[in-house]
Amino acid sequence: MDSLSPVEQHALGGNSMYPPVEQIPTIVLENFPALGKLTAMRFLEWVQQNEGGVVSLPTGKTPEHFIRWVQHLLQNWDDPKVQAEMRANGLDPSKGKPNMRSLNFIQIDEFYPMDPQQKNSFFHYVQNFYIQGFGLDPAKCHLIDCSSIGMEPVTIDGKTFSLNQKFVWPDDTVDLSLRYRSPKNEHERIQAIVLSRIDQWCQTYEANIRKLGGIGFFLGGIGPDGHIGFNVQGSDHFCTTRLCPTNYMTQAAAANDLGGIEVSRTRLVITIGLGTITFNPRCVAIIIAAGEAKAPVVEHAIQCSPPNVDAPASSLHCLVNARFYITQGAASMLTERNYAHLCACPSCSDAQVEYHFVEAAARLGVRILDLTRDQLMADRFTAAVLQRRKEPLEELKQLAYRSLVSKIEKGVESINEATFLHTEPHHDDIMLGYLPAVVRHLNATNDHNFATCTSGFTSVTNGFLATRVEAARRFLAGKTFPRLWQEGYFCCEPHVPCPASPSSVLSSCPPSPAPATSPAVCAEEAARLAGTRQTDVWVFLDGVAQKNPLLEEEGLARRFVRNLITVYELHTPEELLAKLGEITRYLEAAYPGMKDVAEIQRLKGMCREWEADCLWGYFGWSCDHIHHLRLGFYQGNIFTEEPTVKRDVEPISQLLEQIKPTHLTCALDPEGSGPDTHYKVLQAVSSALGLYQQRCPAVADKMRIWGYRNVWFRFHPSEANCFVPVSMTMFSVLHDSFMNTFASQKNASFPSYMLDGPFCDLAQSIQAEQYRKLKICLGADWFQQHPNPEIRATRGFIFLTEMSIQEFASRARILRSLTQNI
Repeated sequence: MDSLSPVEQHALGGNSMYPPVEQIPTIVLENFPALGKLTAMRFLEWVQQNEGGVVSLPTGKTPEHFIRWVQHLLQNWDDPKVQAEMRANGLDPSKGKPNMRSLNFIQIDEFYPMDPQQKNSFFHYVQNFYIQGFGLDPAKCHLIDCSSIGMEPVTIDGKTFSLNQKFVWPDDTVDLSLRYRSPKNEHERIQAIVLSRIDQWCQTYEANIRKLGGIGFFLGGIGPDGHIGFNVQGSDHFCTTRLCPTNYMTQAAAANDLGGIEVSRTRLVITIGLGTITFNPRCVAIIIAAGEAKAPVVEHAIQCSPPNVDAPASSLHCLVNARFYITQGAASMLTERNYAHLCACPSCSDAQVEYHFVEAAARLGVRILDLTRDQLMADRFTAAVLQRRKEPLEELKQLAYRSLVSKIEKGVESINEATFLHTEPHHDDIMLGYLPAVVRHLNATNDHNFATCTSGFTSVTNGFLATRVEAARRFLAGKTFPRLWQEGYFCCEPHVPCPASPSSVLSSCPPSPAPATSPAVCAEEAARLAGTRQTDVWVFLDGVAQKNPLLEEEGLARRFVRNLITVYELHTPEELLAKLGEITRYLEAAYPGMKDVAEIQRLKGMCREWEADCLWGYFGWSCDHIHHLRLGFYQGNIFTEEPTVKRDVEPISQLLEQIKPTHLTCALDPEGSGPDTHYKVLQAVSSALGLYQQRCPAVADKMRIWGYRNVWFRFHPSEANCFVPVSMTMFSVLHDSFMNTFASQKNASFPSYMLDGPFCDLAQSIQAEQYRKLKICLGADWFQQHPNPEIRATRGFIFLTEMSIQEFASRARILRSLTQNI
C-alpha cells in the first residue's frame, strides 16, 4: 500500500485501517454526503499532482455529492472560506487550481443500444456533469456513442444499406449468438456485421486507453451483485472493454434509469473491463458505498482472499492505491474492524450482548439459553463479550433472552385512544414496512392519518399510463359517464372554475355545473368533492370484492377522469377526449426513462395516490385521512434535490400541528441504503419535528416515534425494540391488498434486486426470515406452546424502533453542514 494522501490522512484521523483481513484499505465515514466530500477532495488533490492524467468517473446517482462538491470547489477556488474548508480537509489550495482541461477522460460504460441524445444515457450524463460541469476538454474525452459504433454503411450482395440503431435492432434486442452462429436472413447478416464492428471498436477503445498509460484515477460505485462498471459477478478479472449482457440484479438496479425492468432486461452494455481498470499499477481506484444494504458485497470485495470472480471489486487487490470509502452501515460486516471496535470498548452494552448472542444462536442453530461457554469462547466475538461483562454466563443469556421476549410482548400490546400520523417516502412504504402494525391498532378509539411525502411519479411507466388512458376512453364511451357528468360528479377542485360547456361531443352530456363562490357553499362543495373522491374508491373496492373487472375499471376510470380535469383544468367532454388523444401521442413519442413534462409527472403521481387511497380504503379510512404532500424536492431529476425548509419541511410541520399525533412513524434510513428519496424524506421529517417541537413543545415532547424499515433496509433484532407478530392471515392480507391496489407495481416494473417479483413477496420473505431467526433464538416450543394464540399463529415479524422525539433527532444523524439547505 502506498502512503495515504494528506486528504486521506485527514479523513482517517489516525485510525488504523485493519490490514490483516481487509485486502483494500478502507476509510469509514458517517454518511453518504460525507463520501461525496471526501472523494471530491481526493480527486482534486490527485489532479493537482497529475496534470494531463487519465480519469474515469461514474454515472448514475452514486456520484451526486462528489459532483456537487467538485463543482463547488472549482467555482469558488479563490474564496477564502472555501480555501479554509479545503485546508481543513487536507487539500492544499496553494498548490494551484487543478487544470481540468488537461485531463483525459474515459467513459466507463453505456447501455446498448442507446440513443446518446436521451437524457438518461450515460453519454448525455458525461457531457452534462463532467465535460460541461467540470470543464473538461471534449477533444480529450473518450466516449461511448452507441449511435455511431458500427453504423457505417453495409453492402450485401451488391446492395448498400445505411444503418442506424433502430434499423439494425428494431426491438432494441441484440442477439449475441450471431457472434458464433450463421445468420438466417439478410437482416441477421447486417446484425452480425454490426456486432463484429462493435467488438472491433471495443478493442480499439481498450488499446487507446492503454496507449495513454491506463487509467490514473478511477472512481466507481459497487452494484448489488458487487459489480464495478458493468463487470457483473463472475466477470474475469483480466477482462477488457467489451459488449456483454448483464444479470438480473444489475437489470433491477438499472430499471429506474431505463424506464422499467421490461426495458433493462433487453439492454446489453458496453463496459471497460476489470483488466482495464487495473492495467496501470499506480491507478488510484476508489470505490464508494453507503448503507447496510451494501455491507455483504463490500465485505466480500474487501476481505475475500485470494481475489474471486464472485467479487468483481476484489480484482482491485492488486492495486497499491485502491481504496474503499464507505459509510458505517456499509462497513458493518468487516469482521476485523468490528472485532477491533469491540475490543476497544472497556465494557459491552446490553445491546452488544444481545447482538452477539443472537448471532451465535442463529449461526449454531440453538436457543440462546442453550449456548454453552465452550461454544461462546470458540468465537472471538462472543469470547470478547464474556470477557467484558462480569455477570455469570447464565445471567447474560437470560438478559438476551428476556430482551427478545419483552420486544415481542411489546409488539402484541394494544394501543388505545391514540392519534397516528403514518409517514412514508413512497406510497407503498408503510404497507411493505409495517402493515401488520397498522392493522393491529385499527380500532374505534384510534385515529389514523397517512402522509405520503413524495409524488412517486417516477415509478409509473409510460405503458401503465397508456392503460389508464384507454380505460378512460372506454369509460367516456359508456353509459355511466353522461349521468355522472350531468350530476356534477366531476367538478374540478373548488378553486378551479368549471364554466358551462358550449357544446358536447357526447350529446347526452350537459355542461358540468360550476361551483358556487360563497365561502359557505365552497366549504360544502369541498366536502361534496371529498365524498365523490371517496366514492371512486368504494366503486373500485366493490369491483374487487365482487371479482368484477368492469366495476374495478369504472372506479379507477372515474378517478383518472377527475385527475385529468384537475391537472388540465378541463371543462367539457370534448376537451377530455382531446386531452386523452394528446397524452397518447405524447406517450408514443416519449422514450422509456425520459423525464416527463410537469403535467404528466403530476398525472402519474396521482395514479400512485389513487393506489394509496384504495389501500387504506381496504381498512375503512377515507380520503380525508390520506395526505399526499408532493414535496417539491422530488422532481424526477437524476439527482434528487435537497429538501428546503419552506418548500418541504413546512408542509410536514403544518400537518403535525393540524393532527397533533400521539404516534408518528418514519422510514429510518439514515445512510441512504434504499432510494435516495428515503434519506431526503428523513431529513425533511427530522427538521419538521424540530419546528413542531418549538411551536408545540408540550404536545411534541409526549409523542412517540416509530422508526421502520422495509424491503431496502432492515433492523437487526438488537436494534429494534418492538417486534410485531405477523400471521399467515396477515401475509394473505399483505399480498391481496398489494396486488389489488398497487396496479402500477404488481408487475414489478421497478423491482428489488433481491427478488424477481412483486414487492409484497419480498416483504413476506423478509418478515418470515425475521421470525425464523427469533424462533431459533427462543426455541420453537416458545412459539408453539405459548398461551397466546396470536403468538402460536406467528409466522413472521415486523421490527420497529420506538423512540422519543429527542432520541429520533439523534438517531436520524442529519448533518446539516453537509446538506446545506436545511
